[in-house]
Amino acid sequence: MIKYLVGLALVHALFQTAAWAQAAPAGGDDAIARGVALRRQGKNAEALIEFQRAYARDPTPRALAQIALAEQALGHFVAAESGLLHALVSRQDPWIARNADALEAALATTRAHLATLRIETDVAGATLFVGGKSVGTSPLTAALRVESGTLDVEARAPGRRTSTQRVTLAAGQEQTVSLVLPAEPPPAPIAASPVVVGAANTPNAVAPEAPAQPASNGQPRRSVDASRARELFGWEARIALRDGLERTVAWYRAQQLERALA
Repeated sequence: MIKYLVGLALVHALFQTAAWAQAAPAGGDDAIARGVALRRQGKNAEALIEFQRAYARDPTPRALAQIALAEQALGHFVAAESGLLHALVSRQDPWIARNADALEAALATTRAHLATLRIETDVAGATLFVGGKSVGTSPLTAALRVESGTLDVEARAPGRRTSTQRVTLAAGQEQTVSLVLPAEPPPAPIAASPVVVGAANTPNAVAPEAPAQPASNGQPRRSVDASRARELFGWEARIALRDGLERTVAWYRAQQLERALA
C-alpha cells in the first residue's frame, strides 16, 4: 500500500512539474500542453487524444510517455505498461532523463494491475480471444499481458468446436491455458423423401413394409419408408401395407360393380 501511494505521489509530482507543461514553438508540444491542461481538469480521455495528436506530429519519447500516463489514468493498464516501457528505453532524451524516477513509479503502479497469460491449443491457426477481444492466432509467439481478474479465454477454428475456458488471474500471476478443439462431427446424410401412403394419423394410413433385401439379380428393390414422416410430424401408420393395398383394390372393384349396376 505504501509503495502504491509513493508511486501515485511521484506521478502527481511529474504531472505538476513545469517541465511537463512547458510548450515549445515547434512540433507537437502545443498539443501536449493542451493535453496537460485537460488532465488537470480530470478530462483524461480528451487529454489522451491531444497526446496522440502530438505523437503523430512528432513521435518523441515525451509524447509517448504522456500517452501512457493518460492510458494509466483511464485504467488501460496493458497499453500503459507498453507505452511506459518504450518511453523509458529513451533515457538519453532530456525529458525522460529528468522524469525517469516518476515514470518508473508509474510503471510499478501499472504492473500492480497486470498478469501474464499463455495460451496453447491443439490446432494451429485457431483464432484466439481473451475477454471477447481477438488477440491473434495460434500458436502465439509470446505470452500476453492481461489485466488481472476473471477472463474468458476462447479458441475458434473452421471445422472445430469452439473451446472456452474461464480463468482468474491475480496481479503478477503467470498462467498457461490449454484449449482443445474437437473436430466437428460430419453432417448427417440427407435422407430421400419418403413416399407416404394415406393421410397422417388417420385410420386409412398405410404402414410401410421393412426395407427389402436385394433381389436375386443383385439389383436393390425399392420399398416405402415413413421414418422421416415419423421424425418430422409424429406420423404413425395404423394399417399394414398389404392390408391397405387389398382394401384399396376391393374399393375400386366395388366402385366398378356399382357403376355397372347403375
